[in-house]
Amino acid sequence: AAWCDIARRIAHEIKNPLTPIQLSAERLQSKFGAHYEEQDAAFRQCTDTIIRQVEDIGRMVDEFSSFARMPSVVMGEFDLADVISQVVLMQRVSAPDVPFVTNVESPLMMQGDGRLISQALINIIKNASEAMSNIRGEKRLEVEAHKSGSAIVLRISDTGPGWPDDDRYALLEPYKTSREAGTGLGLSIVKKVIDDHGGKLVLQDAPWCADGKTGATVQLEFRLPDNETVGQSKVLEEL
Repeated sequence: AAWCDIARRIAHEIKNPLTPIQLSAERLQSKFGAHYEEQDAAFRQCTDTIIRQVEDIGRMVDEFSSFARMPSVVMGEFDLADVISQVVLMQRVSAPDVPFVTNVESPLMMQGDGRLISQALINIIKNASEAMSNIRGEKRLEVEAHKSGSAIVLRISDTGPGWPDDDRYALLEPYKTSREAGTGLGLSIVKKVIDDHGGKLVLQDAPWCADGKTGATVQLEFRLPDNETVGQSKVLEEL
C-alpha cells in the first residue's frame, strides 16, 4: 500500500508539466521550424529530442499509474493458451526485430483473472524484448507453457544479458531495476499478480546458458484445482 501511494504521488507530480512541455515544443516546431530548417538543423533536432523524451517520461508515468491502480483479482475460468497467443501477437507487432518461438499446449484452462495475467505477461515479454535491444548476437524470445502434474508451468526466455549475479530476486521489489531506463515496476507488478493467484515466480538462467550463451528465464507456476466434486461432503464419503 505504501509503494502504491508513492507511485500515485509520483505519477501525479510528473504528469502535470508533461503536456505543456510537449505542446510548447510542438508549437515551436510548427511556427519556426520552416525558417530554421535550412539554416540550423539543430533547432529541429532539439525540439525532436524534447518531444521524444517527454513521450518516454509519459510511458514511465503510465507504469507508475498502473502500479498505483492495481485492481483486485476477479476470479473466473479462462484459457491461458489463448491469453498467451493474444499477448505474443501484440508483442510481435511492437518488437518486429525479435524472433518469437512459441511452444504452448492448448487448451490450458485455469482459474484466475485473465486480464491481470495478460498484463503480467506483457510486462515480462516487454522486459525481455528491451533486454535484447542492444545486443549484437542472436535475438530469440521463447515462450512455452504446458501442464506438469497438478500445475501449469509457463516459461519466457530471452537471449539478453541475463539476470545479475547478486541477489536477482531484489528486482521483484518496487523501484529496483538493472536497466538504466527502467522504472523497476514491471516485475513488481508481475509478482503481485502471481502472488494474488497463489502462483510461484522463479527467475532462472535461460536454457542456452548451459552452452556458454547469455539469457534469462521467467518461470511462472499456477496450481490447478483439485478434481474433487464441488460441494461434495467428505464426511458423507466417510460414512
